[in-house]
Amino acid sequence: MRRKLRRMVLTLYRLPSRWRMVAFLSWLVGGLLVGVVYGYWQWQAWEERFNKESELIASHIEIQLRQNEHVLNSIVGLFQSLRVIDLEDIRQYAAHLLKPHPQLQSFEFVSPVPYQLRPQFEMSWSILYQQPFHIREFHFGEKQPWRIAPDRALYAPIVFREPPEKQYPFIIGLDLLQHPILQRTVARALRHPNPVTSGGFVSIQGRYSYMLMQAISTDNIIHPIQGAEQAIVVLLVDSRKLIESSTRKSNLGVTLTMRHTDSKESMVHPLYQSKATEYSYTWLPQFQKTLGLPSESQPFVLDVSWQTRWQHAQWTYLLFGWAVVWAACFFLMRGILQKQRTLRQQQQAEASLRRQRELAKVTLEAIGDGVITFNRQQQVEYINPIACQLLQLDEGKALDKLLQELFTIRTQSNALPDNLFAYCLQEAKAIEFGENARLQRQGQTLLHVEGMISPLFSNEKRVRGGVLTFRNIGPVRQRAMEALAASEQRIREHEVQLAHVGRLHTMGEMASGIAHEINQPLSAILSYSQACLRLLDEPEEDIEINQLQRAMQAIANQAQRAGSIIHRLRQFITRRPVKIQAISLNQIVGDVLELADHELQRKQVKVQCHLAPDLPLVMADSIQLEQIALNLLRNGMDAVEFMGHLGELTLHTSTDNDMVRLSISDNGKGIAKGDFEKLFQPFFTNKASGMGLGLTICQTIAQSFGGSLKAQNLPHGGANFILSLPIASMNQNNYGHHTPHPNP
Repeated sequence: MRRKLRRMVLTLYRLPSRWRMVAFLSWLVGGLLVGVVYGYWQWQAWEERFNKESELIASHIEIQLRQNEHVLNSIVGLFQSLRVIDLEDIRQYAAHLLKPHPQLQSFEFVSPVPYQLRPQFEMSWSILYQQPFHIREFHFGEKQPWRIAPDRALYAPIVFREPPEKQYPFIIGLDLLQHPILQRTVARALRHPNPVTSGGFVSIQGRYSYMLMQAISTDNIIHPIQGAEQAIVVLLVDSRKLIESSTRKSNLGVTLTMRHTDSKESMVHPLYQSKATEYSYTWLPQFQKTLGLPSESQPFVLDVSWQTRWQHAQWTYLLFGWAVVWAACFFLMRGILQKQRTLRQQQQAEASLRRQRELAKVTLEAIGDGVITFNRQQQVEYINPIACQLLQLDEGKALDKLLQELFTIRTQSNALPDNLFAYCLQEAKAIEFGENARLQRQGQTLLHVEGMISPLFSNEKRVRGGVLTFRNIGPVRQRAMEALAASEQRIREHEVQLAHVGRLHTMGEMASGIAHEINQPLSAILSYSQACLRLLDEPEEDIEINQLQRAMQAIANQAQRAGSIIHRLRQFITRRPVKIQAISLNQIVGDVLELADHELQRKQVKVQCHLAPDLPLVMADSIQLEQIALNLLRNGMDAVEFMGHLGELTLHTSTDNDMVRLSISDNGKGIAKGDFEKLFQPFFTNKASGMGLGLTICQTIAQSFGGSLKAQNLPHGGANFILSLPIASMNQNNYGHHTPHPNP
């Protein structure tokens, strides 16, 4: 900052004395003009601020006045709808209405009573309140302010108040006709059917207040008053809160006075006057305004005043204006000196531009990307050596040639036209090639490239041509394809290993059932062998060859059955390459039911099979399909295990368009709503000893065969898992006809 000021002073010092005098006079005249303009603008800004704040205060007070009238009308409506006065209901209703309006101190119910009915009136309210009730007066400034009201023709005591006054309990029974202002207001309220407003006064609690009253008829209301035809509903309004809630963030002075011209209630004494600023500046303007508030029942006038202070002025603008004038004068004088340097700087700029062009040319020739610039006629203006090398062109022959004659660019995007150069010039925006773009010449692909075509603009912001930048991505693309193929191969191997681990885990959980399944034929073989030995121990003439042959045949059948079981288990758990072939889902269902037969019987689970008789074949690996079906079957058994012999599983095969579906459902509790999103996620399980990989592996296997695995809850209860696989061939009629027994 110091350097800049020093340079400015030196610049002015270098000027001739005549020019320095001109600069000083220009600054002085400009400063005076800025001061006059600023003064007028500041006065307008103050006036606008005053008007806005005044209207805002008046609007806020008007809203509160309407709220007062709404509360009064609500309470009056309640009394007009009552047949019997219930003080507790009235108290709750009034408390509910007063709570959101802080300007309302209390709701009071006043019952005018003539002198002859005073004893009966006090007796009735004493019984109602269960304590002595007397009509009283309050005298400010005396040691004993509360006194029993003397005899007079009419009383207007407060018989109910919400909220109750704990500090002044004798306010119940206070005669409003004692107060000169309230006496006239009560008289007007009894004469007029509409709400009336009292003049301002200081309440017993020491608050600036006024009362909003409305008389109601008591002909149809059963209450302690006997002979009284009217009562008065009163709202005690805090004038200070009414005003200060609207002027809390304002510096304006506000005075609230009555609007009507009643000679007994003059406008001379305001209801309340907020504290205005105590500062007075005779040389600063003072704004005043009187606003009428559109309320018939609360006829108030709002007087607003504002004494401006020097802190309210935006002196920054004045200082800024003077600084601008001074800077304008300074730069005007500086321009005189600057003009002398223009020619020399122009020469230096031209020399610098030549150096930059040479540097840009060297840079374009050194980079590894091809760069070609062209004009609006799509003629080559410049081509760097890398572009010549990639396109196998000579630079001299390529210049001034049409780009379409040298090569074309083909992309896979249908949104881009064939001639990308013309499209770039027409739209005046950069065009990216996208993936798998090819650079061709005479229909033959030269390169796989990536890059973009960008427009070049003139000084007038018009398109004068474009620039093509491209890079040969053939080697990179080849390496990426090889890496992708290797990655996919590793993923497939990992899926096969994971499926094998899942089958081993399943066989481990079914170990007891498998042992029982193998033990049955072995026990039969042992029994038949012992029978053969007993036959052979008999005398030779007693041996029956037919019985011996039947026993030996039974031994052979049971041995074949045991071998079949071991063969099926070995195929299920042996790690082998995936073998895709045409398979019948009906056959898979039958094999799985035979494998899980013992576990189904042990858990007393019933199985209902509904298999399509002419089910098309699917292309898949039989062992992996058995793994899916067995996993879903065992999940169903676990879901209905708690039901005992009532548990039931239903297996259903069908076709849907070009898909074959296997549905396995149960009648258990179904799937919890919060588990649907996590059902096929790895390591999510509800079983105490489960790994949480079964359904994940099954879904992965189904998707690898072009199918899907989904889950849903049945309307009548239970869960349903649906395996969908595409039909092996839509043009062949190879169907699986294996239908296992529905209750294995």
